[in-house]
Amino acid sequence: VVGLSVVDGGGAVVDDAGSMTGAVRIKGDGPALIAARIVGGGSVALDDGAVVDAGDVIQLGWVGGAADSAVAFSIDGRGTVTPHLGGGSASPLSTSRGTLPASYALDDAPGFERFFLISGDDLDARDLLARAQRLARGGRADVDELPLPPGARASTLLLRKR
Repeated sequence: VVGLSVVDGGGAVVDDAGSMTGAVRIKGDGPALIAARIVGGGSVALDDGAVVDAGDVIQLGWVGGAADSAVAFSIDGRGTVTPHLGGGSASPLSTSRGTLPASYALDDAPGFERFFLISGDDLDARDLLARAQRLARGGRADVDELPLPPGARASTLLLRKR
């Protein structure tokens, strides 16, 4: 995996009910992307715009709704697009909350890491990743919107790097 390295199966930030620990705020219809930094034996919820460091271990998840298909990826300050869910084909989110199968250690790419969760019906993962590549090449992936296909919904989370 370029840009992020897999650290573990992600269980460190999931409680007994299968939800991510820490405060969760949902805006609009779900599913909404959430993230937590793994620290010691627990986790700390990360808000949009949170400041992080290279080496921080991040667990991604979602709350607020299931989806027929979903794709998750990130774009970093070097313009690298990293798939996290649905790299070859979109994956269903069959529950209203959950975590992605792996947590990730942030690399030393400068500036930011922006995570995207795109949900909808019959999404084309390759098309969405190509759209992400075009956004990354535009040089403003930390602030510009990702053009979406009809019926798709995006939830994003921007982490600023020191």
